[in-house]
Amino acid sequence: MSTKFITNLATALFGGFIVVASLTFTHTTAAWVAFAFAIAIAALTLGVQLDGARGWEQRVMDGAIMLISAAMIVVSLVFAGLTLQWLVFALALGWIATSVSGLALHEVGAWRSEHGLAELRPFVRAHRPLRSTQPATGQPATGQAAPGQAVGSRVA
Repeated sequence: MSTKFITNLATALFGGFIVVASLTFTHTTAAWVAFAFAIAIAALTLGVQLDGARGWEQRVMDGAIMLISAAMIVVSLVFAGLTLQWLVFALALGWIATSVSGLALHEVGAWRSEHGLAELRPFVRAHRPLRSTQPATGQPATGQAAPGQAVGSRVA
């Protein structure tokens, strides 16, 4: 399994648990659970940055997950009551959305590599010439002399 899949799945599961915990536990308990999971997700995300195969898309998502984790830590220490409940709920939904996007990108990349398709780059087009630039078989390329003909001479 790749580290992309593992980290995105763990973040989605932790985020789902925090969504439920923020609406069922007391505000104080939900704050401490959110604080602990935010530290765990931040540590996990920082730990997998040593993997060179993560790609820039996943690293951008890792940055978003780290920002959400930092916000979750601050929110769980600063706020209380209903404000805490709804902020923790919203930030946990942010974890879920980001990690599900990462899982989808991982799946698309795996599918494309399995089927031998090129890397997906929607905004970059390769230039394709209208006509072939290769000379026909047996004919010299433009600017080259035929065998036995001097360069610059005309064939009569």
